[in-house]
Amino acid sequence: MEKERHHEEGHECCCHSDEPTREPEHGCCCEHEAKKNKPELSPCCSHEHEKHACHSHERHEEHGGCCCHAEREEHGACCSHDHEHYGGCGCCGGEEKEEKGYVRIIILLVSLVSLVLSFIDLYEKTGLIFFHYFDFAWIAVILAGYSIFRGAIASLSRKKLTSKILISLAILAGVALEITRLAAPDLVGSHHGESYVFASGEVAFLMYLGEWIEDLTVKKSRSGIEKMMSLAPATVELALDDMTTRTARAESVQVGDLVLVRPGSAIAVDGEVVSGSSAVDESVITGESLPVEKTVGSLVYGGTMNTNGMLKVRITKKREDMWIGKVTELMREAEGKRAPIARIADKWAGYIVPAACILAVLVFLVCFFIPSVSVIDAVIRGVTVLVVFCPCSLALATPTAIAAGIGALASSGVMVKNGGALEELANVKYLCLDKTGTLTKGELSVKEVMPKGVTEAYLLRLAASAEQGSEHPIAKAIVAAYEGDFLPVTDLIAQAGVGISAHVDGKEVEISSFDRSQDRIGDLRAQAENAAEAGATVVCVFEAGAPIGAIALTDTLREEASEMIEEVKSLGVTPVMLTGDHKATAANVSAALGIKEYKYSLRPEEKTAMIASYKGQGKTCMVGDGVNDAPALVTADCSVSIASVGREIAVESSDVALMDGKIRKIPRLILFSRRILRTIKGNIIFAMTVNLIAVALSALGILTPATGAIVHNGTSILVVLHSALLLIIGRRLAGAPKKAA
Repeated sequence: MEKERHHEEGHECCCHSDEPTREPEHGCCCEHEAKKNKPELSPCCSHEHEKHACHSHERHEEHGGCCCHAEREEHGACCSHDHEHYGGCGCCGGEEKEEKGYVRIIILLVSLVSLVLSFIDLYEKTGLIFFHYFDFAWIAVILAGYSIFRGAIASLSRKKLTSKILISLAILAGVALEITRLAAPDLVGSHHGESYVFASGEVAFLMYLGEWIEDLTVKKSRSGIEKMMSLAPATVELALDDMTTRTARAESVQVGDLVLVRPGSAIAVDGEVVSGSSAVDESVITGESLPVEKTVGSLVYGGTMNTNGMLKVRITKKREDMWIGKVTELMREAEGKRAPIARIADKWAGYIVPAACILAVLVFLVCFFIPSVSVIDAVIRGVTVLVVFCPCSLALATPTAIAAGIGALASSGVMVKNGGALEELANVKYLCLDKTGTLTKGELSVKEVMPKGVTEAYLLRLAASAEQGSEHPIAKAIVAAYEGDFLPVTDLIAQAGVGISAHVDGKEVEISSFDRSQDRIGDLRAQAENAAEAGATVVCVFEAGAPIGAIALTDTLREEASEMIEEVKSLGVTPVMLTGDHKATAANVSAALGIKEYKYSLRPEEKTAMIASYKGQGKTCMVGDGVNDAPALVTADCSVSIASVGREIAVESSDVALMDGKIRKIPRLILFSRRILRTIKGNIIFAMTVNLIAVALSALGILTPATGAIVHNGTSILVVLHSALLLIIGRRLAGAPKKAA
């Protein structure tokens, strides 16, 4: 087994994806002292990366991460990602080791055949005494019930009450009744029609079938994440010189290495094109189907597909810092973060387990004192209550809907980092939007240069030299408008929302917004005001404290911005524009888009304060580019970033990232979030209603353990299928939303 060792943040990890006995997607696991002494005790966690320590058991529910090694040694396996609520561990108590798909299918088929043979009553047909004492349903009890019993034992060892404990009690009660039937037929009845082990086998089979369907649904919702995981190739073709190449593992390459990317192959690294041109398919990250043209100087990203040209790429990021890796990790974290409504459902599920036990005992006691009900019938009714009152469907109601929603959105180019954000979006009242880069394209260009006492060339050279190191759209536009050599710059100070100051070629230069410097520019003010009233963004330039001119820049609205605003209004949400631009520009843009509420000349901290004030009036969502708007994005109840590949700050600052930057998806995102919330509430109401009715029928003796198992698991399956509909609905995200009912 080939091992790659990494030492980062003090954690030593080993990769064993090449080991044939392991699942390749398990990745890496953290090293600890027990592993050094007993390597066989350290299987990989499902998604732990080299730079993350194993989560402790206490933090498992919060982070959705791997069980720590101590817990794994106690329970025999590491829970995969968020299986505490769905997936491999199952809703009903924590199956600690996920079985392979074909093993599950074999168990289901064998259990089903055994139940059919049990139902036929071979003893009556053949007369063989063997079939009187041996019931084929025992096979289903053992095979399908094994994972249930294991999960129940694991839950008890963690001192946690789960519904698998109830199911195990119900199965064991049926087994006990079957043994009693064989040992004392006069007490219980000896005919095959009273085969209680058949009921236990049916309960175990249907539970196992429900878990399998649940896993299939969740895995389908994760397909976008799993696809991302496998995108970046494991090897690269290093370009040693113009004629020589060498194949190397992607993990071994360094920043600055040159990689050759052939036509039709996947790009394995993040880097800059140094030679060649091609069209690159970035749809897996952005959701945009059209390939993007790449030439010398363009950035490319690992996991995207080179279509028709040969590219030579200089690596700019380490493997672990690649865009695809960060996005994948953030999406995985999203599955482990529960919405507030999920915590409510979990809390009630925790109460239901002891309540079911108490209710089962009460039903038995009441029936015991009814003359027409035998002791055995009273026991059976109590056992049936245990079967039907398990909170599996309730526990599944929220996580399956959240998982399906996140998966559907991922396939539409929308990355949701936090499941709770979907609930916040569903209830949003104010949609606060940044202007530059959000409502506009963010591609400013210099419209007019207004010198005062100097030439246009001198003014532009001085301003461009001072701005050359900035990533702000205004700075980029000024630099792009200047063609020539830059002057040396020292003592650069940038203040967000205000401007910059620096020493350019020994001269003290200041560039600030028009709103904050209009009283200092003298007779240049009238000309600058005219440009601002026309919708331009104006900055003023000072040399040694004296004004030497102003520069007017213009931006263009996004084509879909006006339509998006109208659709947001139709959903009952109030759009608000927050911008650092001056009043005239803000007024022109808001009028063009139909936005009645707008705030202007805001610094980042003032935007944050404005968000806080709107939060006092209702749920608030901030939409921005994630750079200057990062504090506001974090402050809002939920946030959406207009992301693009390579802009990690946008993704890290927000709850939701539009990977293709298409703001037309925002109304559909709000509407889809409302659909998810309705699905969750519908699931919970349906599950609780069916459970209460089933309990009443069980107490009356109408439901038996066998029919109760059908009702219980049928409810769980319907809840999962209802959630799975979101996978289909979410793919229509790019369409125009209908008005909310």
